[in-house]
Amino acid sequence: MLQNDMSNESLTSEESLAANGRSFHWARRFLGERMGHDAARLYAFCRVLDDMADGDITGGPERLLVIREDLLASRPGQDPALAGFYDFMQEKAFPPDVIVALIDGLLDDQKEEVALTSEADLLRYAYRVAGTVGLLMCHVLDCRDEQARAHAIDLGIAMQLTNIARDVLEDAEM
Repeated sequence: MLQNDMSNESLTSEESLAANGRSFHWARRFLGERMGHDAARLYAFCRVLDDMADGDITGGPERLLVIREDLLASRPGQDPALAGFYDFMQEKAFPPDVIVALIDGLLDDQKEEVALTSEADLLRYAYRVAGTVGLLMCHVLDCRDEQARAHAIDLGIAMQLTNIARDVLEDAEM
């Protein structure tokens, strides 16, 4: 959560990364100027989508559904979050279906009761909320190697599973 309850939507990419992703903010310096900036843009967009799903942005879940439909229709739409990201999305050739999967995972996470009844359900959820981000980062890094892309997805899933394991006690106490 941001200090002063500022919306991530009102921040620049760099401000969002600095405020919310301190370890990523530091690590981005190793990517060089252009890739670091592109990684920050992707991070900021994903952060806004997450804030929408969490209800931290007014009308967020409803806006996500509109963004989802616009992505499926291959149009920038009217929502400022997607409209401001759309040209960058086209430039980096982000697959719209990957962003749709991310949105689906974020929305699933907001259900009253998240029922993961199998390992496959857990891995599907982890793919949607984190493996997708690994795949999108491949586009930022100009990585076209299919084996590396598979590893990027696996890394995202592993990071999400680590976060889940870290938070088990806290979640159980809710």
